[in-house]
Amino acid sequence: GAADGLAMAMALGRLVAPAAASDPDAIDESLARIEGAGPAASLVAAVERVRRAREANDLEGVARQAAAWVDAGGGLPAALEWLGAAMTLQEPRDEIAARLAVAAALDGEGREAMVAGAALVTAAIEPDRPTPLVEGTSATARLVNLELSPPGSDPRRRSTALLEVGSLLGDDAAVDAAGLAGWALLAASDVGQARDAFERAAAAHPGDLAAWEGLRTCAELSGDSELRVRAASELGARCRDSARGAAFWEEAATLCLELGQEDAADEALFACFERDPTRGAAFDKLFRRVRARKDNEALLVLVRRRLEFTDEPAEIQKLFWEQARVLRESGDQDGALKSLEHVTMLDPDHVGALALLGEINIRRGHFDDAATALGRLASLESAPPKNRLTAGIAAVDLYENKLGAFDRALEILLVLHKAKLSNLPVRERLARAAARAGAWTEATAILEELMLERPEAEGRIEAARLAMAIHRDRLGQPEGARSAIVKLLEERPGDAEAVDMLLQTTHPRDVLERLLVAARTALREAVAAQPTDVPAIRRLVRVARSLQDQPLQQAALGALVCLGSADSQADSTFAQLAAKGARTPQVAISEAALRAILAPGDSGPIADLFALLGPTLAVALGPNLAASGVGRRDKVDPRSGIALRNEIAAWAGALGIREFDLYVGGNDAAAVQGIPGETPALVVGTGVNAPLSPIARSRVARELLAIVRGTTVARWRDDVTMAAIVVAACKLAEVRIDHPPYAVLAEIERLIGKEIARKTRKALPDVCRAIVAQGADAREWTKHALASQDRIAVLASGDPSIVLSDVLSVPVDRLGRSVPGDARAQELLRFVLSPQYLDLRKSLGLEVGA
Repeated sequence: GAADGLAMAMALGRLVAPAAASDPDAIDESLARIEGAGPAASLVAAVERVRRAREANDLEGVARQAAAWVDAGGGLPAALEWLGAAMTLQEPRDEIAARLAVAAALDGEGREAMVAGAALVTAAIEPDRPTPLVEGTSATARLVNLELSPPGSDPRRRSTALLEVGSLLGDDAAVDAAGLAGWALLAASDVGQARDAFERAAAAHPGDLAAWEGLRTCAELSGDSELRVRAASELGARCRDSARGAAFWEEAATLCLELGQEDAADEALFACFERDPTRGAAFDKLFRRVRARKDNEALLVLVRRRLEFTDEPAEIQKLFWEQARVLRESGDQDGALKSLEHVTMLDPDHVGALALLGEINIRRGHFDDAATALGRLASLESAPPKNRLTAGIAAVDLYENKLGAFDRALEILLVLHKAKLSNLPVRERLARAAARAGAWTEATAILEELMLERPEAEGRIEAARLAMAIHRDRLGQPEGARSAIVKLLEERPGDAEAVDMLLQTTHPRDVLERLLVAARTALREAVAAQPTDVPAIRRLVRVARSLQDQPLQQAALGALVCLGSADSQADSTFAQLAAKGARTPQVAISEAALRAILAPGDSGPIADLFALLGPTLAVALGPNLAASGVGRRDKVDPRSGIALRNEIAAWAGALGIREFDLYVGGNDAAAVQGIPGETPALVVGTGVNAPLSPIARSRVARELLAIVRGTTVARWRDDVTMAAIVVAACKLAEVRIDHPPYAVLAEIERLIGKEIARKTRKALPDVCRAIVAQGADAREWTKHALASQDRIAVLASGDPSIVLSDVLSVPVDRLGRSVPGDARAQELLRFVLSPQYLDLRKSLGLEVGA
C-alpha cells in the first residue's frame, strides 16, 4: 500500500542492494514508490535516477534525469549536473536551459554570467533571430550584450550595448564605442543622443574623422548650421585628400555666408582655395568677395594662382581682365596693358577691356589709340547701351578736343543715334558736330529731333530756329524747313523769322491757318506792347492778308501810314479797303459797347460830374453858337430831309441822342463843333457835305460823344482848367476838397455859379462827395477823356492817320516823325491794332464787307 512502511523500506533496500542493479524494472518500481512519498522523497528519487544514469554511462539519461532533478528542486547541484551533461552531449538547447537553471540558483555576477552564456548559445543556434540582451551591469553582461549587437543589428540595441561597454576594453575602446554608438543612434533617428556621442568621441580624439562626419551629419539633419560649419571646417582641415578637404571647406563657407559670418566665410573660402584651386564655384565666391572689398593685393594673388589651374577660355579672359583692372588701379599701367592684350586676344570686343584700353591710353596721352578703342566699344551692338553711350561720348571728346577729327566724331555720334542710344545731350553734341563738319542734312535731322525733345521751351525754339536757318541758308531748301517752322511757331507764335518763313513756304491749309491765327494773336499782343514797331505791324499786315482778314489788314495798314512806313502799294491797298467800309453805324451803341469805346480811366465820379455839367459848361465856358459863328438862319430844318443831316442823325442816334440841332456855317469850312445843351447842337462848316468824308465822320462822332459825355470843354480848355472845374463844382456843392491854388479857379467858379441850373446844383453834392472819397485826379482823367474822343473818331473813320493828323495838327505825310514820341498817338494806335477795335466796328456794322 501507499503508506506501507515495509514497502517503502523494501524500495529503499532495492536501491542499495547490489543484486537489485540487474533488475531495472524493479528499480524503477521502487523509485516510483519513493516519489509518491512527497517532495523530499521525489528529490531523493530524482538524484538516484541521475546517479544510476551516470553509472550506466548514459549521458542522455543523465541530462534528462538532471533536468527532472532540477524540476524536483535539486537547485544548483542538479543544474550543474544538467549543464555538464548537455555540454558533453553538445546539445545547445539543453545547455541553454541548464545555464538558465544554474543562473536561477545564483546571485550577482554569477547569475549574470550564466544568463550571458545562455544568451551566447542562443545567438549561436538562432543567428537570424535577435537574442534579448542580458540584464545586468557586470562586465560579463555588458560584453555579451556587445557581442549580441553586431553591425547591422537593431541600431537602438547596438547603440545601447556600445554605450554600456564603457572602459571595459580600455579608454581608447570606449571612445571608439561612443563613435560607433553615434552612428547607430543616427540610424535610429535619435539625432540628439547621436550628437552627444560624437561630441565625446571628437573631444577625446580630435583627429577622428568619423566623429566629425557624424557631427556634420547630425547638424545637417537637425538644421544646426553653426555645428555644421564647425564639423565641416574640421573635416576640411583634417582630410588627407585635398579635393575632399576643399569640398568640406566650401560647405563651411556657404553656411557662414548664410549665417552672415563674413570673416569666417572668407577664412573658409581661402582654405578651400588653398587646398584645391580647381574648385570653380568656391573660387568664384572668394573672388567676388575679395573684389568687392577692393583688396587688390589679395585679388592679384588669387588671379595668378587660379590662372595656373584653369583652361577655360572664358574664365582665363575674365581673370586677365580683372588682373588688368587691378593693375590699373594700383598704377601699373604697363602690367594692365599686358593683361588686356590677353583679354582682347581671346575677345576683341570685350566691353570692359575696350573701355579700360581707352582709359589707360588717355592717361598715357595716346589719344588716337584711346579714341579707337572707345569708338569700337561704342559701335558694338552686343555691348550694354550705357557702356556704348559713355564710350562714344568719350571718343567724341577725344576726336573733337584732342585730335581735331570732327568727321570721326560725327561718325560715332551717328552710330549712337542710329542705334537709338542717343539721349538729349548726345543729340545736342551730334547737332553741333554735324554743323561743325558741314554735314547739314544730318544737322537738320538732329535739330528737328531736339526741337521736340528739349525740356525747356527756349531750347526747343533754338533748335527749330537753327534747323530752319540751315534749310534756308545752307541747304537752299526753304521748303525743307516746314516742320521747323511749324514747331517754332507752335512754341513762339509771333516769331518774326518763323512767320516770314511760313508765308514763303507751302503747308497744308489747316496747318497754315492754325499757325497764322496764333501768329495773328501773338503779333497783336506784340504791337499792343509796342505800337510803333513797324516790322511787327508789317508782318501783321501780311498775316491778315493771308488769313483774308480785311478789317485787321486795314487797321494795320492804317497804323503803318501813321508811322510814315507805308509805301505806295500799302497806301493803295488801305484806300481800297477803307472805301469798302460803311459810313454810318447800323445799330445803336449799347451800354457795353460804349464802355468798350471809352478809354481805360474814362469813368468814375469825375466822368459823372462832367456828364452832369455838360450843358452848363457850354454856356459858361463855351463853345456856343455865337463863338462858332452861326445863328438861327444857319440852322437846318429837321424836316428838310437833306442827306447831310440824315447821315449825322445816324451817328447821333447810335450814341443815344434823340434830338439835336444842326447848323451849317461858321468860321471854318471843314470844322465840326458840338455844343451841349438841353437840345444839343452840332455846327459843321460849309465844306462838310454828304456823304461824309472819313475826317468829317471822325469829327462828327468825336463831337457827339463829347456832348454825351460832357467832355466838349476838354478840347477847348487845358487840364488845369478841367481840374479847376471839379474844384469849383465841389465848392458850389459845399463839399470840402483839397486842391492847389489854381489861378483860374475864381473865374471858373464865378462863371459856373452864374449859369448852373437849380436842378443841376441840387445833384452836385452826391457826385462831388464821391470824387473826394476816391481822391480822383481830374487832370489825369482829362487825358483818358480825350483818348475816348480819339477812339470814337477812329472807329467812325476807320483811318487812324486822319484822326492823329487832326489831334497832332500835323499833315499825314509828317506823322511818322511825330507819332513815335507822342503817348496819346501811341495809345490810339494800340487801340486800332487791338481785337477790341475790330469787334466794335463789326458791332456797329462799319467793318469791311459789313
